[in-house]
Amino acid sequence: MKKVGLAAFDDNKLRQYSELGQSLLQKKTNELTTQLQLFKSILLNFLKEHNEELSKDITLRNEFIKICQSVGIDPLQIYDKHDSKMNEFYFELCVRIIEFSNSMKDMNGGLLPVNEFLSSFKDLNITFKDVEISIGLLSALNDELKIIKIGSKHYIKNFNIELTNDQNMILETVGNIGFISVAILRDNFGWKSYRSQSILNEMISSGYLWLDDNNGELLYWDPAWITKS
Repeated sequence: MKKVGLAAFDDNKLRQYSELGQSLLQKKTNELTTQLQLFKSILLNFLKEHNEELSKDITLRNEFIKICQSVGIDPLQIYDKHDSKMNEFYFELCVRIIEFSNSMKDMNGGLLPVNEFLSSFKDLNITFKDVEISIGLLSALNDELKIIKIGSKHYIKNFNIELTNDQNMILETVGNIGFISVAILRDNFGWKSYRSQSILNEMISSGYLWLDDNNGELLYWDPAWITKS
């Protein structure tokens, strides 16, 4: 009977094809590795030549970061290996993040909206990407500091306790409208009063929300909205 498909090849031929495939794959991998190393070298040279501009020009800095990320290169690997103005810039920003988030901890419980930080330091000419890079630098020293996303907003989290799903839902709501109440949780999420009250009280004690008695109706405010007014 005539063999068909893979059965038509003997083991020797199959081994040869397999070795050829592996050889071609290895060659392609080596070529890509060489290209990546070359590109990384080009980026490093650019950093050396333009580090003063990169530390001051927000547009140029963002484009540089995008190029690094587009080819899978971590900008931190380049900054760490080269003594440049960029290093000074990001380590100075690290200090600002730590000082500001700690100073606001009693007010917001350790959840600082990134936009609030950016607006407080407009004179530094920084962006979300800059904050992201600095938090990455800090993570090795302080694993409590990280950027989290709740709904459509980003926060600098400065505590080591993970938020629950219920807390995330409440924070997403107050991030959009500024406040929450037991009635809003009941009407929109179908929560029982005791469930809502228990979680809200816990979030008040942690500093994530502020309580306001509005003519007998208890409203639980996002601290960031209160500081805006």
